[in-house]
Amino acid sequence: MKKSIILVLALVVTAGLMVSGCSLFNKPIGVVDMQKIMQGSKDAQNLQAQFEAKQKELFDPIDQNKNLSDADRQKQFQDAQKQLMDFGKDLEQQMQTAMKTAMDSVSKEKGLSAILVKGAVANGGVDVTDDVLEKMNAGK
Repeated sequence: MKKSIILVLALVVTAGLMVSGCSLFNKPIGVVDMQKIMQGSKDAQNLQAQFEAKQKELFDPIDQNKNLSDADRQKQFQDAQKQLMDFGKDLEQQMQTAMKTAMDSVSKEKGLSAILVKGAVANGGVDVTDDVLEKMNAGK
């Protein structure tokens, strides 16, 4: 009998916590279409152009130098690949920082509890892609 009473009390307390917890965290969740962000963001387009320019800068001299041995060409190619990967990581970090800044701003303005990638959300969420793009393109 005591075990039944304790179990009922535990269930009542748990249910109460769940209901009160749900009311505390009932802010909507935002979603963004990353493909649209990458295609429509001036930052993304600028960073892509920087990446392509760096790629050309690193690989064109190797391709144009006909006096390199195969071993030297391979070595220079590997060095260029590493430099390009490091450069790409820096650009990716810049893009992530710009997106985070814009998403934080939109999240605060719209009272969102989180912003998730649209493809990761099966159903629901407030689409804030255009708002994030607007912030990114405005430089805010």
